[in-house]
Formats: sequence, C-alpha cells, structure tokens
Amino acid sequence: MPRPLRSRSDTHPALPTLAVVALVALVAPTASGATIPAATPAELIAAINSANATPEADTIELTAGATYTFTAVDNWWYGPNALPPIASPITIEGHGATLAIGGDPVRLRFFYIGADPTSPRTYGYNTPGAGLLTLRYLTLIGGKARGGNSNEGGGGAGLGGAIFNQGSLLLDGVTLRNNTAIGGNGRVGNSWGGGGMGADGVGDAGGGFGGAVSPAGSIGGSGNGGGFGLGGPGLFGGATGGGGGFGLTDNGYANGLGGGPRDGLGGRNNGGIVGGQGSGGGVDVAAGGIGAGGGVGGGGGGVGGGGFGGGGGGGNHGYSAGSSGGFGGGGGGGGYGSPGFGLSGFGGGFGVNTINFQGFATGIGGGGAGMGGAIFNHGGQLTLANCTITGNTAQGGSSNWGGCGYGGAIFNLNGFVALLHATLAGNTVIAGPNAHADGGALYNLRYTLLVSCPNAAVTITNCLLANSTGGNDLLNNRPAYLFGAATDPNTGAATVTFAGANLVETRVDSGTATSSGPAPLTDDPLLAPIGNYGGITETFALLPGSPAINAGHADLAAGPPIYGLDQRRVVRFDGPDLGAFESQGFGFTKIGGDSQSTPPGTAFADSLALSVTAYVPIEPVNGGIVTFTPPASGASATLSLTKATIAGGAVGVTATANATAGMYNVAASASGATGLRFTLANGMFTYATWAAAHFTTDELADPAISGSTSDPDGVGLTNLQRYAFDLPARGPVSIPTEFVYHGSGPASAPTIAFPLRADGTDLLYAIMASEDLATWYQVASYAPEGTARTVQLTIPAPDGAKRFFLRVQVTQLP
Repeated sequence: MPRPLRSRSDTHPALPTLAVVALVALVAPTASGATIPAATPAELIAAINSANATPEADTIELTAGATYTFTAVDNWWYGPNALPPIASPITIEGHGATLAIGGDPVRLRFFYIGADPTSPRTYGYNTPGAGLLTLRYLTLIGGKARGGNSNEGGGGAGLGGAIFNQGSLLLDGVTLRNNTAIGGNGRVGNSWGGGGMGADGVGDAGGGFGGAVSPAGSIGGSGNGGGFGLGGPGLFGGATGGGGGFGLTDNGYANGLGGGPRDGLGGRNNGGIVGGQGSGGGVDVAAGGIGAGGGVGGGGGGVGGGGFGGGGGGGNHGYSAGSSGGFGGGGGGGGYGSPGFGLSGFGGGFGVNTINFQGFATGIGGGGAGMGGAIFNHGGQLTLANCTITGNTAQGGSSNWGGCGYGGAIFNLNGFVALLHATLAGNTVIAGPNAHADGGALYNLRYTLLVSCPNAAVTITNCLLANSTGGNDLLNNRPAYLFGAATDPNTGAATVTFAGANLVETRVDSGTATSSGPAPLTDDPLLAPIGNYGGITETFALLPGSPAINAGHADLAAGPPIYGLDQRRVVRFDGPDLGAFESQGFGFTKIGGDSQSTPPGTAFADSLALSVTAYVPIEPVNGGIVTFTPPASGASATLSLTKATIAGGAVGVTATANATAGMYNVAASASGATGLRFTLANGMFTYATWAAAHFTTDELADPAISGSTSDPDGVGLTNLQRYAFDLPARGPVSIPTEFVYHGSGPASAPTIAFPLRADGTDLLYAIMASEDLATWYQVASYAPEGTARTVQLTIPAPDGAKRFFLRVQVTQLP
C-alpha cells in the first residue's frame, strides 16, 4: 500500500496569544487534589459532590467505554440538572465513556457550571461556587432544557440542552449529540403567570427554575412567581408588576416601586415590592431585597420568577397590563394591556403584544425561546478543542406568536468562546410561528447596559461550521438597543475573530457586530456521516475532495490543548485539516478509459474511470468528489461531469472529443489524494499514418522495412523511435544523447530530457528507472499534447541507492 504523501510536523510552536486567552484560567487551576474513580451514575454524582467540598482541583476517572444513564433531577440551578452543580475545579476523564439522559424526561440537562461572582462578566451572580470544569474524551447525548408553558403569560426559555455554563468550561475530545433546548409554549393550559426555565406557570403564579412553587401571593390579585430552586416566592405588589433583570443583562430602568437600581439586578416598571436578584428595592425604592436568591416582584421579579431563568411574573387578568420577565425568564402575566406595555426579556415569551430585538412581533401568551441546543454560555469562558457537536437543536416554543430558536449547538451571551479544531456540523434551529431562527452552529450575542462587562467575544481557529438547518451557521449580533428602545442603549461589542483558516458555510454580522481575520471558506466540507473512524469518541470523517483537507495552519495546531493531534489522537500533518478530524489521505488507480482515441466531435468508447482507496481503511471514501479537468483550449473533450461523486469506491465520467485534432491529458484530482491523468486523442494520427507518408507501397508491404520495430538502415533506431522523436524516416541521423539518456545533475538526482512530438495519438512516453540495469520501473509518463516541446525531468534516487539509471521507453498504443 502506498504511503500517504503528507508530511507530519516535527515542531510544536506555541499557540498565538489570541487563541489561548480562554485557556489561562482553564489549564492552570488551583493545586491538584484527589483522583476519584466513578463506575456508576451514583458514583459520579458522589464524586462531584466530594470534589466540590474542597477547593483543590480534583480529577474524576470514568470507566472506559461505559454508558452512564441519568433519569432523575439532582438540582434546579437554571432548570433541572442530572449532575451536581460544578462549584470548584474538576476534571472528568471520560476515556470514551458516554453520559446519556434516559427515560425521555420533559426537561433534564447534564451540567450547570457555577459563576465566579468576582468576574467582570458574572459579577454578583448567585452561584454555588466558582466552577471550572474540564471534560475529556467523553460523549454527552440526549440532554434537554425546556422552558415552562403558560396560557396568557409567555412561555419560559429553554437554555443549554446539555450544559449551562457561567464559569469556566474546557471540552477536549468531546462529542455532544442530539441535545435540545426548547422554549415553553404559550396559549397552553390555564395559567396567567409566565412559564419559567424549569416549570410551567400555575394559575397566576409564574414558573421558576423548578421545585416547589408557592401556591399563593401575599398582596392583591397579581399572583406570585416561582422561587429560586426549592425556595418560596418573594413578595409582590400592584397590578403592573416589576420586570426582572439578572446579572449583567441590565434592564436599565430607573428605580420605581419595587424597581431595582440600574445595575442589572433590579426590576422594571413600578409596583413590585421586591426587585431583582438579591438587590432589588423595597416599597418606595427602599433597599433590601429578599434573600440571596431574590424575590419575585409583582409578577416580574428576580431569579425565582420573571428574571433570568425564572418564570414570568404572575399577572391578574383583571388588571390592565401584565408584567415582564428578564432575559430567559417567562413572559409577563397575561394582562390585556395596550401593545408595547409589559415588556418581557430576551428569552421568555411575551404576555402582551410588543416587538422583540429582531423585530418580530409577539402577542399574548407568546412562546419562549430555545437557545443553545448543546451549550448555553452566559458570561462564562468556554473552550472547545478537537470537539464534535452535531444533531443538536434550539427550538422556539409554539403559540400564535412563537418563540425564537437560536444557537443550535452553542449560544454565547456576553461570554468568551474559543473554538480550536472543532467541528460544529448538522445542528438545527427551529422558530415558532411568526418568529425567527438563526445561528445553527453558533449564536454570539452582546446584550447588556453594563459598560463594565467585557465584550461577547468568539475566536475560531482551524474550525469547521457547516450543514446547519434552519438558519446561518454563524450569527454574530449586537443590537443597538435593549428591548428595541432608544432609552436602553446596548453597550460593548459582539466580536468574532477568525485565526488561521476556517470553513463557515454561511454567516451574518447583525446590528453593529463585527468579524475580523482571514475570511473563512464557504464550500461544502464533504463530511461522512458521524461515526467511529478510530479513537474513542465519534467524529465526522473528511471525504476525498473536502476543501477542509490541508487547509489549516500548522503553527496553530501544535500547542496546547491540540498538541498536534486530532480528536482521535491521530497525528496532524504539516498542513492540518480543518475541524476535529485529520484525514490520512487517499490513493487513485485507473480502471478504464486511458489511452483512447476517437475522431474529432465523437464520444470516446470508454468512461474515464478510477478507483479510490483510503490509506487507512477505516476512513470512508464514498460521497467524496473527484474533479476531472480537460485542457481549456486546443484539442480537448467535453465531459459528462467535471465533479463526480465517488460511489462504491469508484468514479467515472464520459468524454466527447472537440473538433480539434491532437492528443491531450484529462487530469483527475481531489484534495487529500495524489492525482493522475488520462491520455486521450482526437483524430487518428498514428504510426500507420506516419509510415504511409514515408514508405513506398512495396516497403509498406514488407514489415522488415516498414514495421514499427524494424531498423531498415541498421543505425540503431527503430521506425517507432524515429516516429516518436520526430526524426528523419530514412538514412543515418545524429542522435542527441539526451534522447536516450542524459546524465546531468548529481548522482542522487539525475536529469533526463527528450523531445515530445505534437501529434501521435498512439504514442506513450514512459520514464523508466533502475538501480541495476536489470529491473526497470516506471516513474512518469507523457503523451503528445498538441504542441511539440522538450520534456526535462529530474528524478531523485531512492534512499540508499548506490546507482540510479533513467531511460525513455516509447510504447505504441493499440
């Protein structure tokens, strides 16, 4: 089997600063702690709890190739999670294990990573502790985040089907498949309160993260919101209620009755007695919200309801307007107020008619948004290296006015994301009725009034984002205003920086968002189906002809955390492939159609056909593309296809000669493969044509004189050699030595030269090599190309060869 004609890199220069910004905190945590084995789901839960109990960086070792299935809720941080919250530095070594959600629950994701309350991106957030999670060589499949339903109130948001990150998260060699984030539905059931992230609205109560929801409010008919986790509700107030903000997604409104200050933690509108997340004001803007979790204010509220992740606040249908939820919360209560009043936040559905930031109208009981089918990154640091994310879905909730679907694989809100040799392919975004969907692979959003919050920033290095359904692969967005109101200007920037080379089939910068760096490729990446192509986690193999092959930058693949390897731990070549997979190359073999001739304007009898094999048999070839290229002018052919798809390990095209006589080559090529050429001829200029012009009738009747192998003049030249090298047909001639052998150049790399005639449809010139003058093998071949020229070729001697000889061999084709 021939060796791949690709060289491996021998050096491993460090990554540029741009690509390692997110890695500083991720790869240099506190002092190392314990190594904890976990062979069952229960042991994994216990191991995380044990690791959280100490500040050291602990490592959890899973059983190689095992499947860990989860069906029960462990906690309710931002909705139900199957595993304990990550509140310390933890590494989980998967060794090819799979984490799966079983039993088809309504909603259950895998991980929540706690925020660092001292970080500028997540300053003051409620958190179980600053989490720093590293996952290595692991598969996460089947996670589901689903917002709560409501009737008159809006549906809640579904955020992060597999992972909700507010801390630091590094994924190395990880595959995330078939996870979903689905917004809650509107116009469902009898609830006036909005749906939350973890629960439906109940009566006039808005849903919260999940767990217990208090059955009654303490003032008036406004209803109450859901509590934080298992906690009870806060107080609430008048009919209009206060809106909820959260963290750095500042609603920005001035203090009012129950309104919080302009710090991103308070509520919106008057009437709420308790404001936002632990910092809302009391009545008449008195300080002192209820509890660290924040109360629910007037149906708007904080974390528990109406705020980020909380339910939409309650709202009594007898009042003039509903309240509003913060980012990710459910919609406001279902008041019948005038359009435009009672704004809800970005993620939750609206309780009354208004316009969201993308300009799509919503109405009473709107559906919630689904964002981050695999990962929702809220102010956190997220790094993916050699990862595959596929089959994930972000879907807006249904209603007369549905929710939006954003970030089929990843949604980044005011956080930092670094993608290094990652493949995000085959993910989906689905909009509810009259709504919007985009960012099938990645949605990057800057959405805050706080100038102190760093930008929503993404760096993409040697990556592949493609084959999304329902929207562009990449959406980078910075609206000018929050809630579409000029009184709420957005701050900071949304940036995407491309480093090295990348392939992104479709992308959009929206609002004032910006992209920089080398423009990515946009061609079909030619991916095989997801599967096991070696290694311990599934990947997408690159097929022959993929533009991702050899397109990357080696210096950006050599350092940590890539270390010159792909997701399968296969060594990357000097020209590394884009994405998580490194192709090992392909070989071509002719199986038909070479050395044909036909009259000008007619079809060649045989298809130009070749077989394709992978140098590593486990890598697939079917579905790849071979490009056939005839000459652009002169003697040439029209082909049935110039790009042919490989099927059954082979590919072929038919050819029709143009009107110009002559011999020429049709090249067959594909990225990742060594190309070859098919020799064709238009017209019938052959040895017989040449002989008829140079011998008499009697001589033509005597093969000893006119035969192609004859030397009638006895000078050491056959008639075929005279014809091939365009020498006089009869008599002695001076033969330049280079016609047969030319010994210039060093002994280790001799050079041979010979004249190539313009016509001669039955000639093939082969360069033969030998180390002992006994055994010869072909190293190159040529055919007349319509123009006479001299061919000069230098051939390096094989390693270790003591002698090396070259000669030209002319063959008469049938």
